[in-house]
Amino acid sequence: MQNWVANTILKRRTGVDDAKIVAMSIPMIMPPFVKDDFKVLLSASLSILAVVMFVPAVYRSAYRIVQEKELKTKESMYMMGLKPVPYWLSWYVYYVMVMTVLTLLAWGMMLAIFSQINAVILFLYLYSFALSLFGIVMAVQAFFSKARVGAIVAATFFLLLIMPWLFTQ
Repeated sequence: MQNWVANTILKRRTGVDDAKIVAMSIPMIMPPFVKDDFKVLLSASLSILAVVMFVPAVYRSAYRIVQEKELKTKESMYMMGLKPVPYWLSWYVYYVMVMTVLTLLAWGMMLAIFSQINAVILFLYLYSFALSLFGIVMAVQAFFSKARVGAIVAATFFLLLIMPWLFTQ
């Protein structure tokens, strides 16, 4: 219906009886597609490597926090007048410093590999993921009094939580 109206208007304006509007498609000139097997391999394994990179930091943080509980260091500091907020804040600052270094390393490597990615969004994504892992450390350390067991469970729990995401990639 719309085509008929448009053709009628065209015929009346131009004065040509066989004038018609015809839709055409012309392909765009594009450079040839080049498949880079190295980038395909990296994009498939980079998510796994990015997750595995954070496991030692989770293990170490959980180990140190539970070790302080095991050695009663925290109670000794409380008896000397340390309040809980500065104690946990010091752990969080330590964790933020470690995760900042790890995130900057991962961010630099990913930017070197993937040139067409927004650097700020990638950094914020990695950094927020790294800082959210402190919640796992805090949740797991509350249930254990042996440092090694607590650290192993924290790292394993972290990997188990990540598995569904890794298998859907």
